[in-house]
Amino acid sequence: MITGNPHANVSLNNTFVCGSTQNGMGLSGGSTAVVSVRGSTFAYNTNSGVSVNSSSSGDFGISSTNPGNNAFTQNGTLYDFDNANPTPVAAVYNQWGPFPPPTPTPGCNTSSGPCQPRISGAVSDSPWEPYEGNLTQFPMSIAYFVPNKPRKNDIVHIIGTGFDAVGSLPSSDSCATTNFNNCDSSTLYPAGGVGLCVWLHISGVAITKIPNVVSVTPTDIAIESLGIPCAQPVTVTVVRWPEVNIPPTTPTPLIATGALCTNNPTPTPTP
Repeated sequence: MITGNPHANVSLNNTFVCGSTQNGMGLSGGSTAVVSVRGSTFAYNTNSGVSVNSSSSGDFGISSTNPGNNAFTQNGTLYDFDNANPTPVAAVYNQWGPFPPPTPTPGCNTSSGPCQPRISGAVSDSPWEPYEGNLTQFPMSIAYFVPNKPRKNDIVHIIGTGFDAVGSLPSSDSCATTNFNNCDSSTLYPAGGVGLCVWLHISGVAITKIPNVVSVTPTDIAIESLGIPCAQPVTVTVVRWPEVNIPPTTPTPLIATGALCTNNPTPTPTP
């Protein structure tokens, strides 16, 4: 469980918070704490994904120009987000997932709404991110990779926007398995039309690989060892199905690509 220091300014970015036997994140201890959370997933935590109490607060997304880009889904016996204080917590432009799986939370997967997430207390959750939205409603892109020139056994982070961090999660209620990658073995599309699929193609070589996906947030896909040397450029393709639960039933998938194993510098993170 992540807990907030009552006297510190804390930022949590691109973090996969999964499998806590308590809350995924607990904020308590006083109003001087300033906690900002961006691009993180809270899933399969026993109690709530996030719990706020004792006059603490946090910023989980405040506007379209400063969105949360977080995902809250399949947290256990209580809520995905629980605020015990009377002051509302800002949590807009986030993904709100199904519970119990695989039943979707009404309206949250698309832009049609209304989205009714599993929250308690004063939480400003609207607008939300329609993680199965089309290209106009919820664009997807790859910005860069960390590291950009990985060694053979490195974990590689695909940094971008518009990743489906809800549909990609397994329904097994397990954080340890590497089955977040919903690829069809014979096509470049997610199996069953849900979640994400990640493919790697070595430039100039007829080798295509489906990597193990370790974790997914709306802004960060972590893939396990490439199992290949980074001697030539590798095309990384991420595929996402839009709005599979409403017509048309066979929409055009969204595709984002990026070049790994190149000399392009990795951007310096903003503090």
